[in-house]
Amino acid sequence: MNVVVIGCGTMGTLHSSCLSEMPGVRLIGAVDRTLARAETLAEKYNIPASSSLDDFLDQADAGWVCTPTPLHRPYTEKLASAGAHVFCEKPIAPTIEDAEAMVRATKQAKVQLFIGHVLRFFHEYAAIKRILDEGKIGKPAVARASRCGAYPRGSNDWFTDYKQSGGALFDMSIHDIDFLNWCLGRPTRVFCRRHKEHLCDYALAIVRYESGAMAHVEASWAHPGGFYTAFELAGTEGLCRFDSAEAAPLRVQVRAPEGKAPGVAVPESPVAENPYMLEDRHCVRCIEEGRRPIVTADDAILAARVALAAAQSAETGKAVEL
Repeated sequence: MNVVVIGCGTMGTLHSSCLSEMPGVRLIGAVDRTLARAETLAEKYNIPASSSLDDFLDQADAGWVCTPTPLHRPYTEKLASAGAHVFCEKPIAPTIEDAEAMVRATKQAKVQLFIGHVLRFFHEYAAIKRILDEGKIGKPAVARASRCGAYPRGSNDWFTDYKQSGGALFDMSIHDIDFLNWCLGRPTRVFCRRHKEHLCDYALAIVRYESGAMAHVEASWAHPGGFYTAFELAGTEGLCRFDSAEAAPLRVQVRAPEGKAPGVAVPESPVAENPYMLEDRHCVRCIEEGRRPIVTADDAILAARVALAAAQSAETGKAVEL
């Protein structure tokens, strides 16, 4: 399978590393609007670099779109028009209109569309879902999810433009929203409070579900130290929880010096198999075998709807029905 990687920043570099180790997968090119960044990645794998996807469309069986969110739709449509399958990083798109256009384009071209909601491949979260499905904690009632980190730095500081990134809720906690939807079912109502200022974004959302379950979602781009995640799910018969901080016996958190803030935080899992490798391997197998993926485009659109509704609630001060 010939794969071209579009977007050679943090996520493009990460996925390229995973794909390069897979039997039957051949990286054929690195694409980035900043050619120097594409060249840096391409040199590592001895592949061509370009600022234009057009240079690889006639060879590509699939494309991994790892660009800023506003570029997801145009690259997906271009890949689909060439008959190439698409893996696209989350969130699926900045608007539901763009997301639905991506689905139409891939369906018309009869190619698969995968969205990178990698949390479903993290061993800790997959174990929680398995425990829930096995009925060990009874009927789910209340969930709490936290995802906190420093303000990310991306190409041209695009994260600071909320029309592009959507902020911490849409770009980061959409991971938790997708996982909650997977566990709790259909969301019906969202209420959110949020504080935003320069290089600071904090939100707390409450999501209600048709089942009667309720979830609290904490999103923070104001955390002074390293990246931190936690998840708790209480049911009628028990509780399961995960806290990334418990992996370290001592944690000291200080604010990064001016000009030395981290780029994009990449969640890690202290296990032998990298969740991103599991995700990419799953996508490759689905393409090869024509299988339905664990994460569907409809799942990704639903997560986007919830995150956008939370942002709307924060702006209006009112709950939003879904």
